[in-house]
Amino acid sequence: TWENGKYVEESKVAAQNYAYQIFLVRSVNGIQELVNTDPSLTGDDVSVPWGYEYTCFTVDKTGIQNINWQYPTVVTDTVVEQTTLKPYSDIEAIFQDMIKIEYEAMTNLFYGENGEMEVNVDDVQLCLVRVREEGGSISGLLIPAWVFYGHNIGIDAEGNKNYDHYNGSVSIWPKAPIVLLTINAIDGTIIDLAKGY
Repeated sequence: TWENGKYVEESKVAAQNYAYQIFLVRSVNGIQELVNTDPSLTGDDVSVPWGYEYTCFTVDKTGIQNINWQYPTVVTDTVVEQTTLKPYSDIEAIFQDMIKIEYEAMTNLFYGENGEMEVNVDDVQLCLVRVREEGGSISGLLIPAWVFYGHNIGIDAEGNKNYDHYNGSVSIWPKAPIVLLTINAIDGTIIDLAKGY
């Protein structure tokens, strides 16, 4: 329940029915793509909306309740057969630096100087991530990237918690793991999934 514009955690009632969400991920030449758990991840305000593939089955005790498949990927050809990747130790160092920069800005935006942000990494995967081609509206390349999945928890000055801040959205409860940071495995640059590059 909500009281005076705030969610009251103690008012939670036990769920009458539980469900599982099963996310399917495309594989290209034996390498899986990014696991997208956010169907609203479609792009920034100035480009043509082009989301990452999202395939999710919601199943409860009575069976399949929902199937959601958005932005299917169509792979046409291979541009580069082999490429050299940065050592993971370099990627880890980039992550250590950039996660602080990314989430400090987000904490200040949402909570001001008195807020806190806890970031928990649950999984790290080397997978394919689509980036827009320069000058292309809905054409791109699948490139190898290190994807850090997990959760973030924002805490305001009064101790109220919000979960999984990303691309301007936030939740009052933890969801499926979200993408915390995506690092190009070839050159070590950060890939902004909202912009698609």
